[in-house]
Amino acid sequence: GHLDALLRGLVLGKLGKAGHKATLEEARRRFKEHVEGKHLLSADLRSPVYVTVLKHGDSSTLDTMLKLHKQADMQEEKNRIERVLGAIAQPELIQKVLTFALSEEIRPQDTVSVIGGMA
Repeated sequence: GHLDALLRGLVLGKLGKAGHKATLEEARRRFKEHVEGKHLLSADLRSPVYVTVLKHGDSSTLDTMLKLHKQADMQEEKNRIERVLGAIAQPELIQKVLTFALSEEIRPQDTVSVIGGMA
């Protein structure tokens, strides 16, 4: 049910952030398919997949996430992406996320979500 879906997302997010190999590989595969439009991620899996690929990603991964943000039609998806951008690990990319947080692309009231995601 609904609680199982929430628990699944939480567990997958924690495993992914911790670098669990099978979880990371599956998250990368699903993210790639999502970005290519082959198979969209269900809403309950987007945050854990996004967090996992960002935590273990590079500048290309961040650029893809920023592109997804720009293309998102629904504010809910934009907010979901904003909350996970702080998972990026490299210092130079953290600066890019902070610059994005203060840009015109983020509603002023949502800036705190991006910055809070870095804590």
